[in-house]
Amino acid sequence: QKQDLENTYHKLANELSAARKKFALRLEKEMTNTIRSLSLPHGEFKIALEADNASLSLHGKEKVVFLIKTNPDQSLQPLGKVISGGELSRLSLAAHLALANKTSIPTLVFDEVDTGLSGATAEKIGKLLRTLGGSYQVFCVTHQPQVAACGHHHLLVEKCFIEKSTYTRLRLLNAEEKTREVARMLGGEKITQKTLDHAKEMLESA
Repeated sequence: QKQDLENTYHKLANELSAARKKFALRLEKEMTNTIRSLSLPHGEFKIALEADNASLSLHGKEKVVFLIKTNPDQSLQPLGKVISGGELSRLSLAAHLALANKTSIPTLVFDEVDTGLSGATAEKIGKLLRTLGGSYQVFCVTHQPQVAACGHHHLLVEKCFIEKSTYTRLRLLNAEEKTREVARMLGGEKITQKTLDHAKEMLESA
């Protein structure tokens, strides 16, 4: 019985190894293309399949290691050693785009995935997040008007004071309030007609 079980294990593990090799190449390509479009022009994502020395490992015959480089003069290194918070957010976004409709996770939360990015790149991220919204429920915390304009709904986070206590309040904005909030994000506290027109244009193009 033990020999039969071992034979079955090796058969299934070999099938898993073959599938990993096949789909790792596809995922590497998709991930690399996406992160390069998000202000990481020299980014490269690789999947290393390292032999697992355990005789009968629960996860098959190899360990899966994600490798990345974000600059041309770097070598590929394990994800956890080299990536910053902002880069990790973009990599996470790229992964979820590549795996859309292949996972059971219903809700995704991105916290300032656009930190430190230019307006043009922020707009790309906003549109990618909107695309992702076709497969998931997506919550995105952002200070970028280009990203906010792409949302189907806009929740305003406000700090308020009631009887010397501080509270945080979430408020769903209607269409007019959303336009004014995007305009405020664009131009500051003083909102002009030009800023409002710019905000309307951004919302329409999104």
